[in-house]
Amino acid sequence: MNDLELLRIKYNRKVNLLKDQLKVNREAGTQERELNDHAFQKLSSELNAVRKNLMESTRREGQVINYRTIGVHEFIVHVIKYSALYKSFLDSLNFLLNYLASKSTKHGWKDPWN
Repeated sequence: MNDLELLRIKYNRKVNLLKDQLKVNREAGTQERELNDHAFQKLSSELNAVRKNLMESTRREGQVINYRTIGVHEFIVHVIKYSALYKSFLDSLNFLLNYLASKSTKHGWKDPWN
């Protein structure tokens, strides 16, 4: 064998070695990309679930705040309504007591509160 033939064999080995390395690197890259795609799909699915849960929680919080607001509003309305009724009741009771007191003094009855 001459020097040229030995050189050709040497470089053919190097080329085949580089081809094999390229093939291994390509397969490793493909596997890594598939793993990354799978991880991305899983994370994307989890993110969508979290986003959906956040939207549901926000909606429920809004309902609770709305119920609280309505509850406070209704409470205030009832307080005003019943305080007016209470005042009316006290006025009627006062009128009745005054009426009874005036009748009792006319007929000589003694006022038990005085």
